[in-house]
Amino acid sequence: MGEGFIEYVTRMKMEKAIELLDHSVKSVEQIAFELGFESKSYFLKTFKNNYGFSPKSYKYKDKESI
Repeated sequence: MGEGFIEYVTRMKMEKAIELLDHSVKSVEQIAFELGFESKSYFLKTFKNNYGFSPKSYKYKDKESI
């Protein structure tokens, strides 16, 4: 079975989160609310479940290491 609507929306939000983390100076909290998450903690949990690391770790990672 294909991807459901909720999964699709979540995937789109996570792709946009990566884009914002890479190309903006916005805080993780600002990104969470911009993407429609009700709380920063839910955004953090969703991001970590999808990528295996936190948004902050991604934002400040050595771009060569991932």
